[in-house]
Amino acid sequence: MSQYPDICQPLFVSGEDVKVNAEFVMTSILPQLSDKGTTRHQVELEMMNFIQDFLYEAEDHGHVDKDGLYPITPATFLQWITGQGHVPLLPSEKKDFAVVIQLNHDCSADFGHQCLLPCCDSMCQDNHLTCETYEAL
Repeated sequence: MSQYPDICQPLFVSGEDVKVNAEFVMTSILPQLSDKGTTRHQVELEMMNFIQDFLYEAEDHGHVDKDGLYPITPATFLQWITGQGHVPLLPSEKKDFAVVIQLNHDCSADFGHQCLLPCCDSMCQDNHLTCETYEAL
């Protein structure tokens, strides 16, 4: 293997680019939106635009958490919402990979505050994420 690494590489590493980027994360997100024309739908679109802008900015310029310890990248965002920080390697897993996002508009009843909460369920893992504010993203 050390003599012919180029020949052996396809046996262990997929030939395509498997790096998590903002485009992969955004195409994996399946938002569950309210009816068109409603105020809820407009707020949900604004939240999805915020997530998209955040991911592309993190990819281009990088973000660091408030303590300055952990860089925020599309891969760490994906790890946070799904428990998996990499692109699925198997074609069947990659085809079925999706992150379903529902936005909870009933925060005052459910959690005792007035913030819009995104709740994420990944089809690759049964994680449930609740986020209190945009800033918590």
